Amino acid sequence: RTRSSRMSSRRIQPLRENEKMYFFSGKACESVISSVKERILLRVLHRNAEYFDTPETSNATIVNDINQQPGALIAGLDGRAVLFVWCSTTTIVCDVAALLALEIFSQTRTIQIMAVEKYFERRYTHSQESVKSIQRRATLIQSFIWAVSNGCLYLFGLVSFGAGAQFVYHGLMTGQQLYVVGIAVELTAWAIAFINPTFPDLVRANAAARILYSYYDLPSPIDEGDTKSELSGAFAVRNVTFAYPTRQEQKVAKSLCISAQAGDSIALVGPSGCGKSTLISLFERFYDQQEGTIKFDGLDHRQIAVRHLRRQIALVGQEPVLFQGSIADNIRLGCDSSMSLEDVREACRMSNAASFVENLPEGYDTEVGTKGRGLSGGQKQRIAIARALIRKPKILLLDEATSALDGESEKIVQEAIAKASVGRTSVSIAHRLATIKDVSRIYFIEDGSVCESGTHEELINLNGKYASYVKAQSLESS
Repeated sequence: RTRSSRMSSRRIQPLRENEKMYFFSGKACESVISSVKERILLRVLHRNAEYFDTPETSNATIVNDINQQPGALIAGLDGRAVLFVWCSTTTIVCDVAALLALEIFSQTRTIQIMAVEKYFERRYTHSQESVKSIQRRATLIQSFIWAVSNGCLYLFGLVSFGAGAQFVYHGLMTGQQLYVVGIAVELTAWAIAFINPTFPDLVRANAAARILYSYYDLPSPIDEGDTKSELSGAFAVRNVTFAYPTRQEQKVAKSLCISAQAGDSIALVGPSGCGKSTLISLFERFYDQQEGTIKFDGLDHRQIAVRHLRRQIALVGQEPVLFQGSIADNIRLGCDSSMSLEDVREACRMSNAASFVENLPEGYDTEVGTKGRGLSGGQKQRIAIARALIRKPKILLLDEATSALDGESEKIVQEAIAKASVGRTSVSIAHRLATIKDVSRIYFIEDGSVCESGTHEELINLNGKYASYVKAQSLESS
C-alpha cells in the first residue's frame, strides 16, 4: 500500500475504536443503571413503615432517587456516557417504567399488606427490559453520531492541509509552516471536542453514590420470624403500649387489651386519634409495639414469618387502592396471579361486584386506569373486597371501609362486608355506628385504652361513653 493509504488507515482505525468504545460503554451503563434500580426496589419493598415516616425517605424522594441518581453516578464514572445518560434519562422519565416505580413506591404499604412484593419486582424488572431495548437503540444512534463527529475532526485536518498545500504551491508559505499550522488546527479541534466538565460530574457522582448506597445498608426489621403455622383467626392483644418512632413522647396505645375467638366479629369505636387504626398497623407488623404482646392462636406475632402472617390477614381500607391493569389482574393480586378466572368470579360474587363487572363491555378484562379512575368509589371498594376475599383470609380488617361512600353505595358495600365476614374473624373500625351494631363485641377506645366493651345493647344499657357517643352521632345525623 502507498504511504498515503497507510496514513489514512491509521487515522481511520482510532475512529473505529472510539465508536466501539462508545457503544460498549453505553451498553455497560445501561446494564448498571437497570441493576441498581432493581436492587433498590427490592430493598425498599422490604422496609417497615417506620422507614417511610421521615422526609428523607418519603415516596417522592425515593422515586426521584431511583430515576435520577443512577444516571448521575454513571456520568461521573465514564465521561463518554454523559450524552447517553442524558438521552436515557429523558426516555426513562417518559417511559412506563417510571410511572410503575411511582405507583409501587406510593403504594408500598398496600403491596406489603397483600404480600405481593415478588410480583411487583417481576413487573418492574420486565418494564426495565423495555427501557433497555430503547437504550440500546439510542446507544447505536449516539455511537454513530460520535463516529461522525470524530470524522469531522479528521476532516478539519484534511481541509487545513489541503488549503495549506495550495498556499505552498503558490509560494505563500513554506512546507514547514504548513505542517505547524495543520497540526495546530487539528490538535485544537480535538481539544475542543473533548472538553468535558469531569470534576462537576465526579462531585455529582459521589453524592449519587452516597444516596444509592444508603438503600443497601439499612437492615429491615420486618423480616424477623420464621414460623409458618396456619392461623384459626383467634387473637389476643395484652397490655400493648405503642408510640410512633417519630413521636416517641406521644403514646397512641396505652395498656391496650382486646381479644377475639375464631369467627368472632368485633368493632373498635372511639374518637379520632384514639388508637383504633394503630392496632391494624400492629397486626400487619408495619410497626412493633414497645410493650405488651399480640398473639395469634397463642403464638407471639413476632415469631411468625411476616409475609406468611400478612397472607392470612386481609385489609380493606377507606380509600381502595387499585393498580394499573385489568379488574381481574387487580383481584388476583390478593392471592396469586395464577388464580383462575372462575376464582375471580367467585370473589366478585361474594363482594357484590359481579353484577357491575359482568355488565362492562370488556368484563373482567376492563382496564381500571391509573388509581382506578375509570370506576366509581363503590365499584372500587367492591373490587378491593373481592381482592381481599380471594386469598381466603382468616382475619378480615375493615378500616372505615364505607365512610367515603354515598348512601346507596354504602348499602351495597355493607352487604358485601356482611357476606365477607361469615366464617372468619373480622375487626371493623367504623365511624358510622349503624354499620357495627350486630357485631359480637364492641370495644370503645379513648386515649389509647379500652374504656368499655360489650355488645351494642349491653353498652347502651351501661349508659356510659359508648352510649353518649351513639346519642351524639344520632343528633348529628338528625
